[in-house]
Amino acid sequence: MGDHPNGPSIVRISEEADIVHELINDQAFIDQHKGQDIPISTLFKHQPARFLGEAYLNKFSPDSLAFLFKVLSVRTALSIQAHPNKALAEKLHVQFPDKYKDPNHKPEIAIALTDNFVACYGFASSQTIQANLDQNPKLGEIFPVTETPLNESFLRASIDRMFNELDLEENTDKRTECIS
Repeated sequence: MGDHPNGPSIVRISEEADIVHELINDQAFIDQHKGQDIPISTLFKHQPARFLGEAYLNKFSPDSLAFLFKVLSVRTALSIQAHPNKALAEKLHVQFPDKYKDPNHKPEIAIALTDNFVACYGFASSQTIQANLDQNPKLGEIFPVTETPLNESFLRASIDRMFNELDLEENTDKRTECIS
């Protein structure tokens, strides 16, 4: 749900949709788009304060949402993604537009809808992680292996460092080296 170009939320402007008419509250706009399915971004651009709010507009542009809302079914494993902070995202988008499609950071939150959800299940084995570190010397520079064989507590600490230290501005060069 949202305004992503590859799958934006659509609002149907129809005769019967009283709730939509109430929300839009602009008869000329409704008449102009009657019978149409419009992307939600059209509403954001038409009445940004009404649909996004002043607090949002004081911080972000009305041209696109600063977030992407997803509802995912986790019956099978989901890929792990690491995203840069806003400043780095803007820089990487300019440097590598083929890899970084937009200049926004991608903060994420997961909210389980059931009591039996298990996150972080199915990480690679310590042997696979070691092989990946050996094949990518830049990762080894950022996360030097101080324990062999790798054990669970060391891997947990390394993952924590990945998420916390790499997001710091002083590590920009290290992050860029890892992706190029």
